[in-house]
Amino acid sequence: AQFNITRSRLVYTNGVPQSLSTYNMSNPITIQLQDIGGYSICLPGRITSYSVALATNSSGVFCSDGAGNIAITTLSFHGNSTTGVFYYYDSVAGSPVLSASGSGNVVPASIQFTIARSRLMFASGYAQTIPSYNMSKPIALQLQDSTGTPLTLPGRISNYTVNLGTNSTLGVFCSDSVGGTAATTVTFAGNNTTATVYYYDLTAGNQTLTATGAGGVSVGSTQFMVTQSRLAYTSGAPQSIPAYNMSRPITVQLQDASGGPITLPNLISSYKVTLASNSTTGVFCSDNN
Repeated sequence: AQFNITRSRLVYTNGVPQSLSTYNMSNPITIQLQDIGGYSICLPGRITSYSVALATNSSGVFCSDGAGNIAITTLSFHGNSTTGVFYYYDSVAGSPVLSASGSGNVVPASIQFTIARSRLMFASGYAQTIPSYNMSKPIALQLQDSTGTPLTLPGRISNYTVNLGTNSTLGVFCSDSVGGTAATTVTFAGNNTTATVYYYDLTAGNQTLTATGAGGVSVGSTQFMVTQSRLAYTSGAPQSIPAYNMSRPITVQLQDASGGPITLPNLISSYKVTLASNSTTGVFCSDNN
């Protein structure tokens, strides 16, 4: 008797296609080994396992869990369990093709995903106006998907480094509000993809602050206006004094443009003020004697 053997096939039955953002885990993707009629196949008992190879034409990663902790390259079917579930993420924006292929006379499966660029955003505290030498208010930096939702990184990405930059040669990012620790990067991990930094600048002007990460992530930027701080006599000036007579105390203060006193960042251990007079015989003293 003659038998007609048709090719079985691998078929994506659920979770395809999807549109994702870079570094974002997919929803569950289900693949099944089927006969030509679309029915799930039950493997013969002597076939202890049937291996399905997963591949992509991108740098994407297949995972066995929705949190992205365990990377996989294959699925195994056993007996009447010929349906498998996996997850996917990609660090490169584009249109990757996900394929599944098995040994023997089985038709492979393929599907195209759309990967949009995630983005770094200054989520709050952006576009501040600050005096020179003065610490900014908190600046929140966030890794978001393409729709603006905070991103949860796959578990196997232990950290994601963001580089902080400014077009000012004298601008400094800090990890603390008192300016005691300079920072050039922040690190994200898991669902902790929001970081707070602070900024100060010694140069007045319009300064552009940037945040740059690896992979297919858009650069974040914001502009700060740095106003010029000033030295002001706050008491004891002007005075009328006789020659050779000591003045009363004269107080000078470093202020912002509105007259508020400046608190220097802790990284600036001292700020020198030069005292001068248009009189060749005038003398400044630190004491009244």
